[in-house]
Amino acid sequence: MGICCLCGGKIGFGGKWAKIKDIADGNRNGEGFPLESLVEGRVPDEEICYICGALIIDKSKSVEERQKNLEERTNAIEQTEESTTEQKKRLTELQKRSPEYKTQWDKNGIIQFKNDRIAILQRAWGAQVEFIVAFDDLTKEGYRLMAIDEGKTGGGSGFTGGVNAYFYFQKMEYVS
Repeated sequence: MGICCLCGGKIGFGGKWAKIKDIADGNRNGEGFPLESLVEGRVPDEEICYICGALIIDKSKSVEERQKNLEERTNAIEQTEESTTEQKKRLTELQKRSPEYKTQWDKNGIIQFKNDRIAILQRAWGAQVEFIVAFDDLTKEGYRLMAIDEGKTGGGSGFTGGVNAYFYFQKMEYVS
C-alpha cells in the first residue's frame, strides 16, 4: 500500500492511477497534463491515487477548479488523519482506565455496573422481581434512567422483545 504524493491519502490494492513520470511525460491516455505545477520537483516514481487522478482529468472543470478540488481533498485527508490520531489517543487513555472499572463489573448479575455516578442494570429472563428491586433501589438513591438497549430479541422461543436488555442510569447530580 502506497501513499498518494498529491493528497497524502493511502493507496489501497489496485488503487494507483499513475506515477509522476507518466503524468510529466504526458503519456496518460495520450493527453498533455494540465496541472504541470503538481509534478514539478517530484520524484518520478511517486504514485497518484485514482481519486486525485479523476480530479486531474475532469475536463468538465477548469484547471483552477481542479487545483482547488485537489487542495480541498488534501485538507480533508489531513483533518481525517488528525482526527484518527486523536481517537487513538482517547482510546489508549480509556484502555488505561478500564481495569479500575472492570473490578466493579458483574456481567452475570442484574446490576452489571454501579459507581457513584452511573449504573447499568440487565433485565435477564426469569429475574423480573430482582430487576424491579434493583431498579427501585437505584431510583431511591437518586439515579435516573437515561437509556435502554433492548439487546437481542428472542426468536422461536415463544416470546418476543428484548432478552437481556440493558438499562443505563445516571445520578441526577451528574446530569447536565
